[in-house]
Amino acid sequence: MDDKNIYQIKGFDEEKAIREVGPILDRFYKSYSTKPQELGIREWLFARLKEELPNHEDSYIERISNDIVDSVCTFDEDLKSIDASCEKGYPKEQWLANSLEQSSAGLDVNEYGNYLADINKNLALNNAMAMKAITAKADENTVIFTKNQEQDLEINNQDDKDWNSYSIKVLALNVGKQATLSGVTWLCMGTESNIDLQILKKDDAGAQDFVSKSIKSGIDYGLKVATAGAIKVAVENDILPFLKDTPAGILAGITSGMVENYKTAWKFINGEINGHEVLDRVGRVATAQVKNVFDFCLKKKNCEQIGETIGSVFGPLGNVVGKIVGTVVSNVANTEAGKAIGEGIKQIAKPAVNYAKKYWDGIKKTAGKFLDNSRKSVCNGLKNVGNFLKSLFS
Repeated sequence: MDDKNIYQIKGFDEEKAIREVGPILDRFYKSYSTKPQELGIREWLFARLKEELPNHEDSYIERISNDIVDSVCTFDEDLKSIDASCEKGYPKEQWLANSLEQSSAGLDVNEYGNYLADINKNLALNNAMAMKAITAKADENTVIFTKNQEQDLEINNQDDKDWNSYSIKVLALNVGKQATLSGVTWLCMGTESNIDLQILKKDDAGAQDFVSKSIKSGIDYGLKVATAGAIKVAVENDILPFLKDTPAGILAGITSGMVENYKTAWKFINGEINGHEVLDRVGRVATAQVKNVFDFCLKKKNCEQIGETIGSVFGPLGNVVGKIVGTVVSNVANTEAGKAIGEGIKQIAKPAVNYAKKYWDGIKKTAGKFLDNSRKSVCNGLKNVGNFLKSLFS
């Protein structure tokens, strides 16, 4: 498999999907921009989804509406909590370790330890694959891992061991480091397709204004909810078949992180923050996303494959959704904001690659022996990436 295309999904027509997702996002954005102030966001989303998915039962529409709104709300609250913690001098990795411990209260200590080990394993593997792709993209003749280098990596397989409070805290901190790197690789991989945006019609001025104002002002709760709702509709209409049966709450966590990163790119290109702050910010966003997925899985009592879920959010699922939504959003906000977002990401990409390489050097041993045994299965499984989610949440 071509390392640069490692997250492409076999048989998926990206250009066709972008052309079909665009009008759905446009309808959601236009609808939200004209929403009566007195209409609550849950009521608006239910009505919008009901119109878009008329063949579904009200109970189903209500469930996915609540999952989207609750997920976005939780994500925003967690991100604010991370910011407050960092302002007090505590690193985001420590915040995640403490927060996961609080969320897991009531779980058996070994059960919790095994969940963390699975999350760490999948994030490490995903980061290894991402770094390989990033390096190949930056230099045609460079590949991060050779066969011998893979054999030199070291890790202890910590599944099903006896855990104690110290070892769990160490592992939780490492999960935070892997999450941070996952956020930075988002910048390195790029968020837009290389397709010609002329395939997309010019979007409604109201939608453009809504997206631009949300990005510039930072008041983006509606944008996050609307984007997640539109992506769920695209999934239900088989436009994004690889996401079939992916819970709406998981989709909301992915799109919330993307909106935050668009805001970060806007601030960077306008001189409000510097490059170091960009890298720190995307790490905080990724940390909040890990917590978001963890809490969602706990809430739904489906944790046996939580590691694979988080690995996919930061791998094939998140990458493909990010490219699609990034392309459409840039087109919708195709005036000042859209151009600035794209330019901001381009400008930060090179220093992000250098940062990612140095960061990876410090944590790559945690990828260890999972590479040899998992690489082929991960690559081959991308075309069916939603299958395990179906069994998880159906």
